[in-house]
Amino acid sequence: MNDTETYTGEELPLWARALFGTLHVCTSLNGVLGSALILTSLTRDRLFKTAACTYTAYMANLVITDLYFQVYYFPSLTVGLVLGRYPVLNETHCVFNAYLAMSCYSIFLLTLTAISFDRYVRVCHDNVYRHYFSRKTSVAVCLAIWTAGCLVPLPAIMKDSLGFDSKAHVCFTKNTATSSASLPYLVTFTFSVLASGFFSFRIYTVYRAARRRVEQHSEGVRGPAAQESATGHKTLVTSDVALLRSLLVIYLCLVLFVTPGSVARGVRTKVDIPSTLYSFFLWLLSLNSSIDWIVYGLLNTRFRTDYRKILVKVLQVCRLEACIREPDMTITES
Repeated sequence: MNDTETYTGEELPLWARALFGTLHVCTSLNGVLGSALILTSLTRDRLFKTAACTYTAYMANLVITDLYFQVYYFPSLTVGLVLGRYPVLNETHCVFNAYLAMSCYSIFLLTLTAISFDRYVRVCHDNVYRHYFSRKTSVAVCLAIWTAGCLVPLPAIMKDSLGFDSKAHVCFTKNTATSSASLPYLVTFTFSVLASGFFSFRIYTVYRAARRRVEQHSEGVRGPAAQESATGHKTLVTSDVALLRSLLVIYLCLVLFVTPGSVARGVRTKVDIPSTLYSFFLWLLSLNSSIDWIVYGLLNTRFRTDYRKILVKVLQVCRLEACIREPDMTITES
């Protein structure tokens, strides 16, 4: 088998190549724009720079992993779908791509779990949160997450299971790889889904209980002050509620978009899954990494306001450049 055949996936109908190639281009562009908006918001907004805002490092971590998929991994898949050959130089390059993909997605999953845990302790164990959680703690956790994420693919490398997947048209785990080869990744995914679900559920129950106590014990008092009088300490504020809603939606999107592909990869040695269906699962995976900014903007007023300010600023700069160029064009014509 020559090098071209090695990185050529199973035959896809022309409509599938055109459809999924177009979808991946649109999704990647949308994701890059969104990631740029989130990073700009995190660096410009005063709230995100305060010492009390411990989750800024986690959100930056999510954006960094998203950018890897939006800028490199899925564009490479798009090129492979359009040209019919995955764009890697050799087997080492392919294995390295697979290693990065598995590491980054593990980091994404663990970061989502960490930020859910951070908010869980903030809401359910406020005294513990005040004593032990800080921005330095968040940075240390992020470093630990990157270390753990880089270790997840090592068993697959040791078993020579990373390489080109001709059904999915990407470098990840080989078609012949058993489910045990990607067991650490599957365990990470399962742990993240279950842990994030538990933390989200506990936060929701505390939030509902606080709302009921406010209604029962406070007459004519609303907002954080009412919750403080009802619970003995300030449990939730508006920004907490907005972030919690965002995390819940992101968690549901994770389950909806990532689970099908993960399950398919786990049972593929027993069930023959069409390559077209694999391509659909991969598009869902790319969609999951490109909608975070939309969720934050829809459910979080601060992000929405920052987005608007950033876009207005960009438009003002573009208009200014247009005004500067106009006189030059006029002089040239005369």
